[in-house]
Amino acid sequence: MRRLIRALVLVGSAALALPAQAPTTGYVRTPDGAQLFYRVEGRGGDTLIAIHGGPGVDLESIAGDFAPLAQRHVVIFYDQR
Repeated sequence: MRRLIRALVLVGSAALALPAQAPTTGYVRTPDGAQLFYRVEGRGGDTLIAIHGGPGVDLESIAGDFAPLAQRHVVIFYDQR
């Protein structure tokens, strides 16, 4: 789990260098070989990791709630498996 969080924070930090605020998306591979989808939104401020309700619910279920935070922070969403 720590590796996953480190990878997500690294992706979020890289997003700070982007000139536009368009979301960055991709996949990160876990140590057991699974691929998790992620999306990074926003710029500046602290990096926040948004964790949704769990399996069966995707990140879109909470993305709108975090939109105001993405105006001042980097917000990383990822789909749990």
